[in-house]
Amino acid sequence: MKKRTNETDVCVMGGCDNPKYARGFCKKHYLRLWRRGDFGSSSKIKRVKEWESPSILKRALKRAKEMFSVSRDLEKRVYWRREIVALREELKEVMAGNE
Repeated sequence: MKKRTNETDVCVMGGCDNPKYARGFCKKHYLRLWRRGDFGSSSKIKRVKEWESPSILKRALKRAKEMFSVSRDLEKRVYWRREIVALREELKEVMAGNE
């Protein structure tokens, strides 16, 4: 069994210490995101150094746009719209920092 050496080896969800599975999430949180499209109103994603990569932010933005376009529930559409805006802002900051 591999030992976790730092915070970037664990799930990006606040309070979750499970190992990463996909896109920075543990298997439980990744599958919940895949099935439901969100984590509920009380969850917070930790912003770690990994998210500061433009390619990762672009993929997350693309996924958020896809989720927004397929969401039928108003609450989920509002959630994904806010996520899109936040990711765009974060991507602008990262791109400005790379110049």
